Amino acid sequence: FVRTFGWPREAVLGQSALDLGIWKDLSCRQQFIQQLVTQGACENFETDMLTRAGQVITTLVSARTIRIDQMDCVLSLTRDISERKRVAVALQKSEEEFRMLAEVVPQIVWITEADGRNIYFNQQWVDYTGMRLEDSYGNGWSKPFHRDDQERAREAWDNAVRTKGIYALECRIRRADAEYRWWLVRGVPLLDASGAVTKWFGTCTNVDDLKRAEMELRLSEDRLNFAMERSHIAGWDVDLEHGTTSQSAGHHRLYGYTTSPQVWSIDIFLGHVLPAEREAVRQKIRHALRNQSELEIECRILAADGTTRWLWISGGYRADVQGHPHLVGIVQDISERKLAEEELVRFRTHLQELVDERTVELDEARRAAEIASVAKSQFLANMSHEIRTPLGAIAGMSRLVRRDPLSPGQTDHLNKLDAAAAHLSATISDILDISKIE
Repeated sequence: FVRTFGWPREAVLGQSALDLGIWKDLSCRQQFIQQLVTQGACENFETDMLTRAGQVITTLVSARTIRIDQMDCVLSLTRDISERKRVAVALQKSEEEFRMLAEVVPQIVWITEADGRNIYFNQQWVDYTGMRLEDSYGNGWSKPFHRDDQERAREAWDNAVRTKGIYALECRIRRADAEYRWWLVRGVPLLDASGAVTKWFGTCTNVDDLKRAEMELRLSEDRLNFAMERSHIAGWDVDLEHGTTSQSAGHHRLYGYTTSPQVWSIDIFLGHVLPAEREAVRQKIRHALRNQSELEIECRILAADGTTRWLWISGGYRADVQGHPHLVGIVQDISERKLAEEELVRFRTHLQELVDERTVELDEARRAAEIASVAKSQFLANMSHEIRTPLGAIAGMSRLVRRDPLSPGQTDHLNKLDAAAAHLSATISDILDISKIE
């Protein structure tokens, strides 16, 4: 999330996606939440989002509701597929340019003698190269060829003459303004009745836009492969009709290989899956093939380098343009995520153990406090009884003495005795009241 959206971790914690403003279209957010609430999960929801810098990225969001410590939570996985979308758009654009080029591209038409001496060029040659026709005849046709391509052009020509086959070459030809452009040069021999070559007829087709588009596409593919490798993701394709497979760059590294294996198949993949999980994985693949449905697997494998890894495989049944069935998808190394999840479980377990231990300690302390309280109450009751009994006797004796005539001094002594007894009785009552409050 930090790498994709540019938000530091401390700024994200405690914030919602709405607070961060990452949803470009709030109606898409409402649709996503509605599906999550009604179905409990939302898989592969494609939407545009905003990074912290305001850049629009295309994402694929999957989420499901879970409960953690009696709390309803949402576990979400967001993948940036902007590069993949840009590559798809670039590929579509290059294909459109190629179709347009094939329809309207101007061609140069040429004819040579059997020995390769040119005898005819159409006007397109003159317009493009700026050469006069008389300078182009004979062997003059090779003058505008790029010097780095002249040797290849000569070798391709000699091979065509020797085999009487098609002459084909992609090379750079200088334009009238001294700029070089890529052209596809093709020629076929005209044979006489004896099979001897009499003339060569051919064309030059401007494929410069296509060549540059191919370079751009190759560069885009390299970027996509780099992004996928950095994300520990690789693509795969199984031709179910012919049994052949293809994988993107970096696929072999997810399985612990230093170089890409010459042969790959579903059975080889299953051979890497741990035995305890192999049959379950096999059944999921069979289900996807039988029902022509989507496939999603999380499993552990024993990699070629001896390490155990967690892989996430997502794909499904597809048919190519010719109707051939394929099983196509991606694979991602999720070992780090699984380790983090296991560490979280261990942390929660340890935390629960600490809570349980503390709860036991508190229960023991509570029971000890209750025992102490009972003992205190018993002590105070006994103390009250033992003290109040003689106090009653003192008070009663004082009243008996007062029945007889007393001197002023004796009366004063009895008054002090009664006051002290009353004070002591009040003190005992206060102690009992405080004990009741506690």
